[in-house]
Amino acid sequence: MKSLFGNKIGSSKAIKTPAHIVFDNMVDYQTGNGNMISSTTGGAALAMEGYDAAVKPDVDTALVQLRQMIKQSVSNVADAKEYNIAQEEAAIVGGFIGSSVRSFLGRKAMTEHDMRKSYNEVTDERMTTVIGSSISSADRRMSMEAFDEKPNRNAMAYSTAYNLQASRQCDFGEAFYPTVVITPDNVGFTMSIRLLYAYSEVVRATTGALNNFNRKNIIRAIIDSTILEVEQTKLIPVYRVSSPANPATDNGNMFAVGIAPTTLQVDNQPLTTAPYANGATFSILGMCQTNAMLAAGMEDQTDAVDSSIRLTNIYVQLGSGSSAEIFQFDVSQLQTSDFNAAPQGNSRLMQLNFSNNSLLLTAATTTIEGTPSVQLAALGTATVRLSVQAYGRLVQDLGDTTVNLPAPVLYAVNDNQGNALSTTSGTGATIASVFTGATILGYDLLAFRTNSNRRNRGKLLDIQHVNYLYTVPLLPPITSLRPVGDTETNDGNLLSNLITATRVQTANAAVTAILEAQNFLQAYAGSTDGAVNQPQMFGVAANMIIPTYQHQTIDCATALDSLTTSQRAADLQILLMNKIRDMATRMFVSSGFGPATEAMYEGAPPKPLVIIGTDPTIFRYLTLTGDTRYLGDMFDYKIVMTYDQRFTGKLVFSFGSEASLNSGVPNPLHFGTMGWKPELTLMMPMVRNGSNVMELTVQPSYRHVNNLPIMGALDILNIQTVIASKVSLNANTHSV
Repeated sequence: MKSLFGNKIGSSKAIKTPAHIVFDNMVDYQTGNGNMISSTTGGAALAMEGYDAAVKPDVDTALVQLRQMIKQSVSNVADAKEYNIAQEEAAIVGGFIGSSVRSFLGRKAMTEHDMRKSYNEVTDERMTTVIGSSISSADRRMSMEAFDEKPNRNAMAYSTAYNLQASRQCDFGEAFYPTVVITPDNVGFTMSIRLLYAYSEVVRATTGALNNFNRKNIIRAIIDSTILEVEQTKLIPVYRVSSPANPATDNGNMFAVGIAPTTLQVDNQPLTTAPYANGATFSILGMCQTNAMLAAGMEDQTDAVDSSIRLTNIYVQLGSGSSAEIFQFDVSQLQTSDFNAAPQGNSRLMQLNFSNNSLLLTAATTTIEGTPSVQLAALGTATVRLSVQAYGRLVQDLGDTTVNLPAPVLYAVNDNQGNALSTTSGTGATIASVFTGATILGYDLLAFRTNSNRRNRGKLLDIQHVNYLYTVPLLPPITSLRPVGDTETNDGNLLSNLITATRVQTANAAVTAILEAQNFLQAYAGSTDGAVNQPQMFGVAANMIIPTYQHQTIDCATALDSLTTSQRAADLQILLMNKIRDMATRMFVSSGFGPATEAMYEGAPPKPLVIIGTDPTIFRYLTLTGDTRYLGDMFDYKIVMTYDQRFTGKLVFSFGSEASLNSGVPNPLHFGTMGWKPELTLMMPMVRNGSNVMELTVQPSYRHVNNLPIMGALDILNIQTVIASKVSLNANTHSV
């Protein structure tokens, strides 16, 4: 052919895509190395038929050859990305099913044991949990009645190249949902998490009422200290007064007069208690028996008091009658508040010899009811210190206890400059009169039983495993037509079309999964009770952390007021960075993500990864030039973008782990997981509308799963308005 200028025009040669090059290389490798995997070996490798120890050497050899073919086929593709573990696994499984097309299409149901065994053989035990198949002999995916193997001599290369290239998502999808591979003989995969619970002993009701063990996740104890509080051996006096009075069981005379009893929640049970009465003599072991202990059997001679005994509070009364006011003083941290072994006499005798001049009162000191004191108003700006003493004895094996506290003595009165005031005249005398007749009504002790008889077992620990099962659907097929008269020479282009379409599908599916997760968290994340029982939120991580969602809107037109365009771009970067950093930090703390990673990685967790996803416009303003500490020293970060129009003006972020991005194994504490099931890629001769046509077809099989119910979201408005035009400034002036 001649051009208008008389020059010969040659036919142009199509530019090959990386997928096309990889496919051609695999065909060449397969041609040069013969039939690397026999149909028998391929079927046995995936336990589709006849797997036993005799074929294991053939499977191992085929596995080595497949790895070599993949490595050599991609080695000279200049613009191909580095292949991750999941891609290699998907390609290997694809190679095996492509080598045994008839076995794959006609496979029957398998046992879970068979599938676990076959998967481990093929993929080097990259995953350890699968779900049993529901496929039966009637569930064959393609009819084999007119199946012709001649057009599919490259089926292994088709399937290997397709699964190698298509199993890797775009950067956006791969960051939020790292790919893990499931063999096509399984309907899905399992994510399992080990949980350690703490709870107290449970007594089952004879009525048949349901039991509430009130288990609490021990991971939460890092944040909530009450979960592991041990009070079963703590000696807390139980106030028992009946109406009408019953001298055989009532003990009200052992408690301080004038101080109302209070009800505490001790070991998940209500307990009414009050301060001991000053000067009363009693058995501390007898008074501190709870209802639960009495139901199990009263204490006996095998119970004793531990030697660690301390005076903790004393209760001072000022005035009398209707004007009396009672004040509580914590003396537990004051010197001589501990009981000590008696230097002579009974070796089980503990003695208290407390003396201190530090009880402080001001006009701001409140009563035990928390109300302002009328009597202390006379102090004005002065400060008063009282001198108190306490003498006590406690016999450890008997539990016999007595503590006597003489009336407090006014020790010092000082003005607001620290100067001592006379207590015999003037203001000092007025203040001193307030304390005339002051008495000590009662006291509290901190003591424990030795529990040497193992009457109580304390907190019980229970290990449980929670399994989440995810089925991976077989999606509608994607087909690329071979032009009439064309040969297999250009099948690489057809395969490239399938890969491109699949990658677009997975990219869209990742965005859909994130938006669905956002809607779900927005509705439910605020209704959790993280300290007790987690709701059945999505993802196994909901059993370890508190589901958390935060959403804010940034209107750049009002948030920025820079004078110049260059300043606006820099200010916008800093605005977004500070907002993400602040929200991420608060979400990290409120969700308990830190303690969860501490527990999962046994005290040596990696630095948390903040995964940030947005649209291309916002993406441009998310990087500070030369600053690698975008979110500070607390977090690593990864910023990705999507062209999906549903994400326009949106920014979402969550947590994960850098190691999960190329592990091939699901991580419960990474935001999500994409399960990819390798599928057979075939050239099918079809008759449609009276014409014969060759179709390269595949049915993708994948699913995006949300693991971690934590998400921050920003809606960002008016970026273009601020960056490309002038902004309104607040020019109001204020006189000084």
